[in-house]
Amino acid sequence: MADWLHADDYLEHAQLLPMNGDKRIGHWCGEGDVLKIAHTPKGFSAFCFRCGGKGFTPIERQKLSDFDILKQREAAAELYVKMELPNDFTQDIPTQHALWLYKAGIGVDRIHASGFGYSERLGRVVLPVYDERGNLVYIQARATQFPEQQPKYLNIKGAAKDDIIYASKPDNPVLASTVIITEDILSANRVGEVCDSYSIMGTKLSDGQTLKISAYDHAIWWLDGDDAGITGARKGSKSLQFHVRSQRIIRTPKDPKAYSKRWIRSILTSDTYDIALW
Repeated sequence: MADWLHADDYLEHAQLLPMNGDKRIGHWCGEGDVLKIAHTPKGFSAFCFRCGGKGFTPIERQKLSDFDILKQREAAAELYVKMELPNDFTQDIPTQHALWLYKAGIGVDRIHASGFGYSERLGRVVLPVYDERGNLVYIQARATQFPEQQPKYLNIKGAAKDDIIYASKPDNPVLASTVIITEDILSANRVGEVCDSYSIMGTKLSDGQTLKISAYDHAIWWLDGDDAGITGARKGSKSLQFHVRSQRIIRTPKDPKAYSKRWIRSILTSDTYDIALW
């Protein structure tokens, strides 16, 4: 029977991993990175491929009290009254909440540059969306710690959907006069490191969003790879066919935000992941 490892062998390193992350580190039983550590929803685990030792430290998850839930609902209700960021909005996001952004490959510098932040009263990461004139038109706030926070996303609209689109643009796009259309804000943000990218906040393209996209010659649809994403891309491409010179639909096993910058560039510049428009 395998020996159980002491927490000192792995816990400190495992706690630095993002949720569902894993890696290999060294172990005292010999040379090389043979100890696999992981951070799971249930706790921190370790297994040594050399000596067979294993370990597990459960996580005692905190729960929100009924009072905390009530306070968060009151704070959320205030956002619906007027289109302003929460009065306690900060870009210094606590680590346990920022892990949601880190997991999507968005680090501290890009968090600040993108205007993302956190509200303690809401207990959520806050993603503001501005129009081309710099006016705040949409707020998405994501629950990132407690499962009893419902709904997972708060979506506060200060304008009709026709006027809402999240844009992310690099200084030197890899494709000229081309816009990448994604479902969610984080995917647009990540793809926006490589090429001009718009999030349409879902799978349905509005008339107003169509006009904004028509400023480009070429459009690439890269929604989530599920059936809803592909159906949305095909319907959207029909609506867009008379507004741009060319279109492509990309389908990948994972959402765009799950890929590294290098992979995003590779996917956009090859036709390996292309599927038929209609």
